[in-house]
Amino acid sequence: MEKAKFGIEEAMREYEEARQVALAHESAAAMVSATTAKAKLMGLLGEKNSEEANEAPLEIKIV
Repeated sequence: MEKAKFGIEEAMREYEEARQVALAHESAAAMVSATTAKAKLMGLLGEKNSEEANEAPLEIKIV
């Protein structure tokens, strides 16, 4: 029996699907929740040390 694979890419896909459903249902809170989850997964939210805070911002494409 093969174990199901689940990683960052699959999680990002699922969060984006959830965001798209929220968008279709005009649910701002759900959209923010899905976007926040994606940002946390990418390490964009949370405590940063002073060295990381001085790095150039990441480019994020919103579709």
